[in-house]
Amino acid sequence: MKKIEQEKIKHFYNEVISLYPREVKEFYWGKDVSDFIDIIINSLPENEEQEIVSIICRNNESIVLSKPMFDFLFTEGELCNFNSPIGRRYEHNSYIFIEFIKSPIIIIKNNLDRNGIVPITKKETEDGLTKIESCFFIKGEIPTEDYYDYPIEIIPFFISQMKARLIKKVDKLPSYFIDHFEPMKYVLRIKNEQKNLLIKLLYKFATNLGIIENEIIYDNDTSTEINQEIKSILDDDGNINITNDSDQNLNSLKFYISAIKNPNPFYRFLDAYHVLESLFYEYFYNYVKNLNNNRSKDELYDEIRKHINEDQMLKLVLVNCLDNQDTIKKIKEDLINKGIQDLSKIINKNYDIINWSENESEKFALKLSDLIYSFRNAIVHSKKSDYHIEKIEEFKDFIPKFIDLTNIVLELAKRILDKNIEKW
Repeated sequence: MKKIEQEKIKHFYNEVISLYPREVKEFYWGKDVSDFIDIIINSLPENEEQEIVSIICRNNESIVLSKPMFDFLFTEGELCNFNSPIGRRYEHNSYIFIEFIKSPIIIIKNNLDRNGIVPITKKETEDGLTKIESCFFIKGEIPTEDYYDYPIEIIPFFISQMKARLIKKVDKLPSYFIDHFEPMKYVLRIKNEQKNLLIKLLYKFATNLGIIENEIIYDNDTSTEINQEIKSILDDDGNINITNDSDQNLNSLKFYISAIKNPNPFYRFLDAYHVLESLFYEYFYNYVKNLNNNRSKDELYDEIRKHINEDQMLKLVLVNCLDNQDTIKKIKEDLINKGIQDLSKIINKNYDIINWSENESEKFALKLSDLIYSFRNAIVHSKKSDYHIEKIEEFKDFIPKFIDLTNIVLELAKRILDKNIEKW
């Protein structure tokens, strides 16, 4: 049996138990720390195989927690850290822990029904066993048999935030120890050297689950819908199969992650545009490389010159995701149904979207790139106040339509990223 450490018990009492209201603290835990030490010592499990521990309180009620949680809090080892604030990454034993929350611009249509740990990377140990390294934790909506605590992989992070999460306004303590604290719903544990993998995961969680790192919670009434689809992240064995190897397109992913966090529709639009912009030279290079070399030099130079402008490079990027007529038709319908034609008149543009051809991707991409680029300029170019969106008084009534346009551009950015990310 592991040895009970009275110093660790005292530390837990002083840091956490002392935060309970005085009458609740005395009713359950006794008058002082010596009473609490007696309670914990008397709750010591009888054997190592025991999975749960029942702490019998002064009022004879019991509070249940897992054996790993009990050991981490009260048995041999270093004093626990209880002071980590909510919304900050936490490092422990070469791992980084990150909590995720729903994006402020996302409406989740179907919540995940999964519960527990999903492996991301594994490692073979010297004795031939497979050990989970990086992993993702989901706390399901419905209590299960192991609901009395978090899994051992997440316990250090949960304990680090106990002071910040303790629910103090209670008259009666819950029988499950976990319910004394505000819950964590999504937690990532990742090896601290897996930086590339982390960026890819941030992108996948944002696009497939609609969740972002819990840094700042915004008050915001603009949103877009997303279906949570963890299956699209998993391999055949139920693991999150994304590698740490390639650093290709990571900056593009960062722009998308920034967009999914940002409640300001103008900055969100620019983030989505930056995703497209970050791929300009890659597409331009591929375009030039594949030009027909049978042309004369002058013809080649003219063709290359035509695509040096930013809006032309944007066209090269967009045409890649307009790979079939159904995709073009869907984008066109979205632009029409969301009233983007009327929206563009505010910046002195007149797009006859209803007559845009759905049969030629090159021509459609050219018109679409002109529309997107014009709105990009209307946000960025403050020198021309007549064309600057945030300075146009009547544009305020069109903000919902602009948010719809932003969501269309963001979806285009996601389509293109999913096509371009290699070696997940």
